[in-house]
Amino acid sequence: SGRLLVTEEISAMPGHGNPEDITATYKQPQATARQLTEQPIEIALKHNTAVEIGEPVVIVCTATNNDVQPHQANITLTATSVMYNSWSPTVVGSKTASVTVAPGSEESFQLVIPPEMYIGKLHVEGMIEVQAGASLSQGLAVARGVLFIKMPALSVNILANSRAPGEVHFQLQMTNPLNTPLTQCELILELPLSTRLLEKIPLEDVPVGGLFERSGTLIADSPDTKELIATFMSAELPHVQGIGAI
Repeated sequence: SGRLLVTEEISAMPGHGNPEDITATYKQPQATARQLTEQPIEIALKHNTAVEIGEPVVIVCTATNNDVQPHQANITLTATSVMYNSWSPTVVGSKTASVTVAPGSEESFQLVIPPEMYIGKLHVEGMIEVQAGASLSQGLAVARGVLFIKMPALSVNILANSRAPGEVHFQLQMTNPLNTPLTQCELILELPLSTRLLEKIPLEDVPVGGLFERSGTLIADSPDTKELIATFMSAELPHVQGIGAI
């Protein structure tokens, strides 16, 4: 169906108009199948999607030769701390390698980023964007990836010894997982639907292996407030959040 479309010109006497073939103007030309092309050199990245903060980031870059001839590639591998929209990029690691790949084989190299290279450079999201670019005689091959630095756990314990309606007694705890003190520390406490203004509470530094602890009482003046959200921030840990059900 659809191979031939015929219409009839308007006539004063029905059935006496001349037929007109409008197939060419009505139907768009059929698209032809695209030719599949394969790069002589393909670049692939391998890394964990999440890395515990304080642990090294290991990225493996592999160049595969799909051709019957050997190929040389100059590959630059870069890891950048970014926000979700890729704004405010800060390079945390980079490596360049020149590889010659035999026909049908592959060559790999790795970039190891020690924690001291990314600590203090992370954004709230803890996201690191990875990109490898290979300069080839016939053009450019690119591979991209994303990984996240996992923040430590912030424990939010809601105590049951309330003395008055709306009182929320809480206790917070978090261990410093780094081999460096936590500095410029701040805390935000929020009772959703009850907190009117979010305030940053300055805190003391947390030493290496030290335990951050804080307890207190807040007032929930809305019956719909069901949780306490605590957010710990420091120069080294940009955003650590814990939630406790009330």
